[in-house]
Amino acid sequence: MRKQLRNFAKAQEEILKDNDSKLYWSFSSRCYLQGRIAKELKELKKAKTTLDMQKECIDIANFAMMLFDNLEKEAIKSGGNGFLKSRGYEG
Repeated sequence: MRKQLRNFAKAQEEILKDNDSKLYWSFSSRCYLQGRIAKELKELKKAKTTLDMQKECIDIANFAMMLFDNLEKEAIKSGGNGFLKSRGYEG
């Protein structure tokens, strides 16, 4: 795994840990998660500092990951192949 991706994933995990008390994303609708991505994109555009921009990037990525995870599960549940399964990844 690339160093940049590993570091970004560490940052994502830190924010996810901070929010562990919130409802698990598998209960979030596709529409809700898409809306949160759009909201975070607007916040990124308004961010003034480098740190604030980085935080918004992490938020966007985390909501995208949640949506990706839910879509992957939906595809497999309906008998199809999600992206990961289509690439040979299991679990």
